[in-house]
Amino acid sequence: MSMRHLLFGIFLFALPLAGCGDGDQQRASEAPAEVDESTPQSSEITVVESESDRLNAFFAEVYEAELLRTPSTLTRQGRRERLGEWRDMSDDATLENARIAQEGLDRLHEFDFDALDDAARSSYRIFEYRNESTIATANFFRQFYPIHQMFNFASQSMLTLVQYHPFETVEDAEAYLSRVRAYEIALGQMAARVRDRTAFGVIPPSFTYPLVRDGVRTAVTGYPFDDGDPSPLWADFTSKLQELDISEEEHTRLMEDAYAAFTGPMAAGFNDLVSSIEEAIPLATHNDGVWQVPNGDAFYSQRVAFYTQSNMTPEEVHQWGLRDVESIHNQMRAIMAEVGFEGTLQEFFAWLEEAPENYYADNDEGRAEFLADATRLTEQVMARTPDFFNLLPEAPIVVRRIEEFREAQGTIAHYNRPAPDGSTPGIYYANLMSMDMWPRHTMAAITYHEGVPGHHFQIALAQELEGLPLFRTRGFSNTAYTEGWGLYSELVAFEMGFYEDPYSNFGRLATDLWRAVRLVVDTGLHYKRWTREEAYDYMLENTPLGAPTVEREINRYIVWPGQALAYRAGRRKILELRAQAQEALGDDFDIRTFHDAVLGSGAVPMPELDEIIQNYIEEEIAEGEGGDN
Repeated sequence: MSMRHLLFGIFLFALPLAGCGDGDQQRASEAPAEVDESTPQSSEITVVESESDRLNAFFAEVYEAELLRTPSTLTRQGRRERLGEWRDMSDDATLENARIAQEGLDRLHEFDFDALDDAARSSYRIFEYRNESTIATANFFRQFYPIHQMFNFASQSMLTLVQYHPFETVEDAEAYLSRVRAYEIALGQMAARVRDRTAFGVIPPSFTYPLVRDGVRTAVTGYPFDDGDPSPLWADFTSKLQELDISEEEHTRLMEDAYAAFTGPMAAGFNDLVSSIEEAIPLATHNDGVWQVPNGDAFYSQRVAFYTQSNMTPEEVHQWGLRDVESIHNQMRAIMAEVGFEGTLQEFFAWLEEAPENYYADNDEGRAEFLADATRLTEQVMARTPDFFNLLPEAPIVVRRIEEFREAQGTIAHYNRPAPDGSTPGIYYANLMSMDMWPRHTMAAITYHEGVPGHHFQIALAQELEGLPLFRTRGFSNTAYTEGWGLYSELVAFEMGFYEDPYSNFGRLATDLWRAVRLVVDTGLHYKRWTREEAYDYMLENTPLGAPTVEREINRYIVWPGQALAYRAGRRKILELRAQAQEALGDDFDIRTFHDAVLGSGAVPMPELDEIIQNYIEEEIAEGEGGDN
């Protein structure tokens, strides 16, 4: 199989290809507008559409159809179509998406590749990669855990309502309540998936379902479901409704409708999902990797190829991880000597973990201090960008705490892209539920990764790029590229002169080590059949991460097989390509134009990035030779 056919990306299914908006287009049978015959008419001009134009029109059609099948994405992009709906969560929809992906490939292959310009050829390959990946992934759709603590529809949909759903008119409020009522169907489909996977033998580890169940229950805990404080969505809806300029009668009507929607269909949907989870809990007796699910070994091999975008075997990934762990340990020992610490590396880890001054206070003041520090670091990077970047996103970025209703299930930090219409900024979300997750020496590296020059520079910029099909700038991502760039950005921040002292630089190495250890424990769990305890012990021994963070991380790798491999796989490719460019260009190498090349095409598959950088090198050489003449 050629490199261009390697699996890649994130687990997103391709969406429908049918045209849309026909009602806005003039029918061929409609009479043309009247023409003033007294005005001289110019001769007709025939415009010949190029093959590239035709292909881009096809991509536009596909992307619009994709959006119309995903109401939450429409909302997050500031559009109001299907504002009161959720997407189809059924297995039938999953299989239909795979069928549509194949239909898309069939239509793509009708275009004449040789007649396309360079940009269109790149889009052709990326679309082909994406759809092939969708089809390959669909072959294992029943092997995926139906719900787990990392990401699930229940928590993500609540974020859509709280953060993105517009609330400016009565119609917006009614659409909000339509979505509240639609939970009964959407969560019923999720519950059906849980019951099907349980019968099939795909049962998440025993620690997972209680975490998910308890997180789901928070949505229907509090008023109006019981006599407690307002539930998260009820508090959000009622506070927003209070801000609307409407009559008292209208306000009363909407409050009555809300009470009926929340206590009726919403409660029914969440209770059905909780019931399906509780039915499965007695059968969840393991804490192992996916090797124990039906056809689990083949499933994991597919996940490794999918996330690394390479032909590496699980064994090769495991050995690579062991080598990198030892290399980073040696770099850490050099910093230990620099600061005068006498003892073993593990003793230094323990000292960092136990020193109270190395943590933010676990109270509101400590959380406020963290947010202020993260904002300051972000502003410092922005001031230095002219020396390292030409292309920058126009969208602003803010630092926020992850909402409390989804903290318990979330990662330590993540990034949310801005709305294309500018209604919301890029958001660096930090999980501040417990501040012992945030040692001071590591927070800088994580901030650079999630914010700037990390995900914000890549993701926000991608959707602002002009001249590319929207499926590339808004509708496509892949973990090796996005997380590879995020991890690479931690190194770029070092090259920009940040990390203020040896301890902060040690923190950079600690986060790098964190990702290297992932290579070992992910393959250990899912390929070498380590127990959860073996993976936990290895990570605790070989990183400065505290026990609560290690437990959270191991839980993540178990339910999300292969995803943790993408970070170092993507960064390694970017660094390999940078080394090639530096060797080929010598003194003419400019880090700014290299970053332009890496960021200027959106989140491309790593084989496509290879081609982009080879073209960049050739163009830079040609430009240099032209300048000499």
